[in-house]
Amino acid sequence: MTGFLEGSNPLLQISLLPSVNASAMAGSIASWRTYENHLSKVETLEGVELLGLLTLSPGSFYSMNDTEFDDISDFQGVKFWALPGLASRSLSALGAVVSPGPAVRMYEVISGGVVDAYCCLDFSGLAAFNVTQFTRSATELPNGLYSGSFAFYIGSDIWDTISPEDQAIIRGLSGEALARRMIISEAEGEADRAAFIASGGKVHQASDELVAALADAWAPIYQDWTDAADAAGIDGAAALAYYREQVALIAAATEGNRAMFARAWTWVERILEVIMATFLLAMALITAADVVGRYFFSAPLPGGYEIVQYLMALSVFAALPLTTRAEGHLTISLLTDRMGGRARRLHRVIMLFIITLMLAFLAWRMGVQAYHLARGAALSGSLGIPLAQVAYAMTVLAWLAAAVSAVLVVQAIGGKPPAQTKPEEAVE
Repeated sequence: MTGFLEGSNPLLQISLLPSVNASAMAGSIASWRTYENHLSKVETLEGVELLGLLTLSPGSFYSMNDTEFDDISDFQGVKFWALPGLASRSLSALGAVVSPGPAVRMYEVISGGVVDAYCCLDFSGLAAFNVTQFTRSATELPNGLYSGSFAFYIGSDIWDTISPEDQAIIRGLSGEALARRMIISEAEGEADRAAFIASGGKVHQASDELVAALADAWAPIYQDWTDAADAAGIDGAAALAYYREQVALIAAATEGNRAMFARAWTWVERILEVIMATFLLAMALITAADVVGRYFFSAPLPGGYEIVQYLMALSVFAALPLTTRAEGHLTISLLTDRMGGRARRLHRVIMLFIITLMLAFLAWRMGVQAYHLARGAALSGSLGIPLAQVAYAMTVLAWLAAAVSAVLVVQAIGGKPPAQTKPEEAVE
């Protein structure tokens, strides 16, 4: 943890400064870019080959009662647990009474009622250290309060034994590439945040006035880091501004990508829903026309039954991606209701993986069948409809459902809750 290196590598503490990280991935990428472009000139780690700087998702303020921090004066005299170093100094600057200690001691302090509030970890950290049960409310900042940060490295003596070719491969997977992988921890944090809200916890968003007041209170802390960077021979203000800029750019790009995919999927959903509604309406009208013609005019609709068959098949396959996305496949929950949170997550991953395999197998076999129908120029019996086109359409829809299920598997591994979970409804 880079916090332990404050004495030897003070400039690496940039990611531990209060309220500078929007997410784990943004902080990790910004840390690496800032190190390469600014800090590496003067900040070195002796005896090791630095391969990455990883930042955890930012944590905010957590209260063991219903206290919400609406004003900077609300921190005055409040007993807080915090990690030693910048986290503790950040809270002390607000007038809080801080009991610093390592994370392994936080359960003892919090469960014993020694403090009224604590900070520093995200919701996954709360779950990992088993302190969520003592937490009543959380006050969130746009960039959190504090993010744990780690340096990932290998000893120089071992690094020198690795061939240049393998070193190049390792470097290709390290640095910014490694930092981008931190996005998976964000999904787990979202899941634990949703679980906290579902259990009755309250999440309060800090006001703009409080955010501005906190920035003013922490100005001396930022200045201390800037002065240390200046003393080391680099432009501290420029380096810190660069770090903040990179965090903002990465966070905006990530949000933009999520919005783009959300809009794309929304259009896919609408198209599939229109197809299903049109086909269902057509089946109803065709069936009605066939019945009227058969019983009142002794003239059934030619090929009516055949058309309904194909429309029914296409409707079912058009519904597959939507049902898969909503995780709405038929389930029998004899044991899942008795499972704990982590067991349920594992069960969900396994079931989604099985569903993905089944949908992929279905799509593959449908494609094979469509190929044979096309080769044989197969036509329907009454109307001579080419069957290959229908089979190919069903194949595409089945592959789309398999792709949707594969995405859900990846999200579930990262801890993202099911789509129907809407924790924001409980957020104030």
